[in-house]
Amino acid sequence: MPSISIIAGGLGAIVLVALMVSGLVFFLHRHLNGRRRVRAFAAVYAALFLTSLAQGLLSEVGDASRGMLPELAGVAMVALSSIGTAALAFFAGREFTLLPKVAGEAAPIAWLSEHPQLFALHALFELLSVIALALTAEFVITIFSDASARLRIRQGAFGDIVVINATGAMVPHAHSFSESLAARPQPAAIFSMETGPSSGETLYRLSVGNISSSLDHETFLRCLSDAVRRRRPGLRCGPARELPERCLSILSFRNGRVTVATYPSAEFDEDGAHDLLALIDDPNPPETGRPRTHRTHQADVCSYSVEELKVRQLMRALLPSGQAQNRGFELGLKPLNALLVGNDVERLVLLVVYLVRNGQAVIPAPENSIEPRRPRISIASAQEARVERRLRRAYPSLFPVTDGAGAEGSPLLTPPVKLAFFESKFEMFESVPLSADELTVVADVEPDTGRAPSRREVWHRCLQRRCPGIDPLFLQYDCYERPGLVYEDPYGGREAEKGDGFKRVLIFGSSAACMRDEALLRHALDRRAMLVNLRYATGARPDLFDDAASEPFLDDAVRHWTACTPYDHESSRAAADFVAVESLLWQKGNERRLEAERLRCTVGHLEHLRWSAYMVTSGYISRPWDTLADDFVRAVSEQDAADGEGARRILKELLRDTRLQRHAALVDWHRLPEADRSIAALADDPRARAILEDAGCLDEFLARRSYQESDCAIIDDLLS
Repeated sequence: MPSISIIAGGLGAIVLVALMVSGLVFFLHRHLNGRRRVRAFAAVYAALFLTSLAQGLLSEVGDASRGMLPELAGVAMVALSSIGTAALAFFAGREFTLLPKVAGEAAPIAWLSEHPQLFALHALFELLSVIALALTAEFVITIFSDASARLRIRQGAFGDIVVINATGAMVPHAHSFSESLAARPQPAAIFSMETGPSSGETLYRLSVGNISSSLDHETFLRCLSDAVRRRRPGLRCGPARELPERCLSILSFRNGRVTVATYPSAEFDEDGAHDLLALIDDPNPPETGRPRTHRTHQADVCSYSVEELKVRQLMRALLPSGQAQNRGFELGLKPLNALLVGNDVERLVLLVVYLVRNGQAVIPAPENSIEPRRPRISIASAQEARVERRLRRAYPSLFPVTDGAGAEGSPLLTPPVKLAFFESKFEMFESVPLSADELTVVADVEPDTGRAPSRREVWHRCLQRRCPGIDPLFLQYDCYERPGLVYEDPYGGREAEKGDGFKRVLIFGSSAACMRDEALLRHALDRRAMLVNLRYATGARPDLFDDAASEPFLDDAVRHWTACTPYDHESSRAAADFVAVESLLWQKGNERRLEAERLRCTVGHLEHLRWSAYMVTSGYISRPWDTLADDFVRAVSEQDAADGEGARRILKELLRDTRLQRHAALVDWHRLPEADRSIAALADDPRARAILEDAGCLDEFLARRSYQESDCAIIDDLLS
């Protein structure tokens, strides 16, 4: 009877070999494609053959007394045997042994000491046999997974089609995205192209759900073209009723940026694969003069740096969710007082931009009026001069200006933020005004390296001494820790629940979290953004908070969305991010039994503040009104666009000048009626009136709605 130790040793060896083979199969399946697989097979087979040949020559050949001819015959027989032995290793046709059979009856230790070369060759051959077995297993898995993935493509059994093009250091980010997308209940067809930073070789892979296969370049393009042509309409990657159907999404991960291009529909014929490759390289390629083999709608293209994606995810954590019982940190519902610390210029600038966009608020004021409360943002950094210079150059309207003044001599637009810059952190903490009624945020844009006492504890004590009722929210950048809210005790320890003296610390900065599919493909956000865009474009009233009620509007929303500019898309997304704040403001007003029209005006005022902040942080400035008529007449004459459509387009371009980044409505709320009157005064100019009459759009122009009314209408669906 074998002893228990011998049985345990045997089982342990089996488990060890199984783990080695499994790990090798996983590694090889992830990194091999057609060419690499052939090279790996050839290299391993050659190594097995040479090792087996060396074993045979050492153990069976070498007796010179046999003569030249028998010696050559022995070498030939060993070589022929080695060919078969190396081939059998790929199919586990040769058993694994600790010692070679030539050991005979000799004691293992004695044999090892006498034949170290033979044992080394034997150990090398056994290791290569394990690798060969793993290569065979990976090849079999690839055959079956490739057949299954292609069968799914043929059957159209997938949701969205997503193409990933990743290069260099961005490849791990692409992996994070594809893994989160593959975990969706309705699988997407994921076509990934990965170019390594060192080899420069591109790997092509097709994944549908948990099935993945490596492809060569031509097969990759053919499968992609088949997927687009065979896709069944109505299947979606996300939850049902979340987003109107998309046909194709192309994501490029390169140079620290992620560019996302989505196509609502596309049609390709049998030869359209190379046109698809052109779309991957350029989402909106110019016409080349040759007939295209496909038809696509204009792509919805947006591009973000990795750092910007991290900050956008942070804003989604700070903004309320839209439910009265889950108001989050009430960004937008309370006046914001942000104190930013650190020396990373890019993160500081991005935090300022997004806090300005989402930190606007309104509060009740005396005499039944409304007071806008723009955020206060203070920055303490050794790079404060660079940060200020960067903000001034990129977003001039963040700072008070005197040009573009109105009739009373006051600026048309009050800056949407009060900025202050400090070189010393404690100078900032000791001089910035504080209030327990504000949302006080302290953001550290550099990783916490661990100090005793912690920086946050010292800052917390400083703020509490000045304002005892304050409960600041600390934002801590950390690219490794899981993002989310934690409670920190005075000694830096973490607890599950908040206790006396504990601080709220919101961790942000994880690359993996910002690369998830819901963050990049924006299914839920874009659904609401399309409906917001439809409201402003047509005056339709889809419910922004009830998916079932807004379903009948989706087709119209998609059509208008497809025809819009990138400016309209991003502006609508910014509104969709913030609309939950306006919904909760409406609910709070109802709880206080405020009069409906006053509450509607309050929400409209907040929407205008938000829109103005978005425009300013997109680089826009106010457009003077006194040159509108002259500019309109000159533009019509230069462009020879006297028809109705041309006149409408030119007028729209004058009011929102995307070239010079100016907007006629980028003024304070109380001056919007002046903007309406100045625009309507175009009809008082004889030249402009004649153009509008000839174009047949004078009555339409005179009947245009007011800007204030447009802002108030954002919340009309809650009036019931």
